[in-house]
Amino acid sequence: MAMRPLFRLRNLRLVVGLAGLLAGCGTREPTYGGKSLSQWFAEAQNYGPLDREVWGAFVAIEGEAVPYLIREIQTVQRLRAKRGINTPNPWLRSPVNQAIRRLGFRTDIPDFPDTLGTRLDRAYELLAVIATRQRLLAERGTPSTKPSVTNAFPILYAALTNAAILTNPATWDPAIQGPLRVISSVGPGAAEFVPVLISLLTNSAASEFVGNCVFALGEIGKAALPAAPLIEQVAADTTRPIYVRYIAARVLGEWVPGNSTAVDTMTDLLIEVAKRPDLKQNRAQLITPALASLGRTPERAVPVLEQLTHDTNQTTRVAALIALWNHRPEDEKLRAEIATNLTADPLPALIILTRLGPQAAVFAPQVQGLTNHPQAHTRDAALKCLRSLVETGP
Repeated sequence: MAMRPLFRLRNLRLVVGLAGLLAGCGTREPTYGGKSLSQWFAEAQNYGPLDREVWGAFVAIEGEAVPYLIREIQTVQRLRAKRGINTPNPWLRSPVNQAIRRLGFRTDIPDFPDTLGTRLDRAYELLAVIATRQRLLAERGTPSTKPSVTNAFPILYAALTNAAILTNPATWDPAIQGPLRVISSVGPGAAEFVPVLISLLTNSAASEFVGNCVFALGEIGKAALPAAPLIEQVAADTTRPIYVRYIAARVLGEWVPGNSTAVDTMTDLLIEVAKRPDLKQNRAQLITPALASLGRTPERAVPVLEQLTHDTNQTTRVAALIALWNHRPEDEKLRAEIATNLTADPLPALIILTRLGPQAAVFAPQVQGLTNHPQAHTRDAALKCLRSLVETGP
């Protein structure tokens, strides 16, 4: 009888020792470049753009970081809820900042820090980095064998349907922005979010994120076609910011080549930015290729496009040439200039011709010649373009 307490004590020590051994042999935190995942995440906590080295680390760790980031998001959400959500940053909610953001610029500054908001934003941003990587691997035919970003879908859905978030402006960014970014990065694999995104488009409380919703629907692709009527309304709404209307028109054009709303909207935007020196440079680089990719060019866009054929930016210049060629396909001079640009600087033209598909089949010989280009990314773009030029079906 006297031996029993000693026996129990020894058993207890044995159990504790085994528990420690098992804990030590358990799943270890992923590492890259001599740093743990949590160390890399800590380095991501800043107010500027995501550091390139941190981005590379999460691309390398890939799906193994998904469970960690999900836990981070859930932890921050609990902390924000406990604090009653942080007091809104006065700069982020100011009319000046909002006007700048509508033009597509990020204007967060460190003068009014929101530690939890930054942490949440970075967790979503890094999930989007991993989603992009996994999407690329799947498109290459070598899908990832690591945990999928789709494991985060439940927390994305909960955030985008949370009435408390939607009705409280202080919670919008990044609580809505982050999930939308991840969905956009997943692309076609996020088709189940189409009803949620449509609901957001019709929710006046979420009007600040209309452009992000439309962009996400565009990345999802043809599965999002039920949203087309709503996106047409966004594109045609002249009260909306230029950048939002541009996204809507571009998405419509990708879904339905030659879509009349997309063509009219993109033409209006091109003419508008041409009249504004403060917008012409950067917006013309976006809008001109988008208009060229639609395959139809209205007469009223011709004067602006002819000016842009002398632009200093190569992408804008080539896009203007192709847009004019869409209007005058019989113009041999335009055709020759496009062919010359295909030889000298192929990528800008290849991207647009790929979107035009069989309509641009006349350039197939030049594109065929680029399949032997010394640069691998140009060869890949040429092969992709060539396939689109000879496709006969949808």
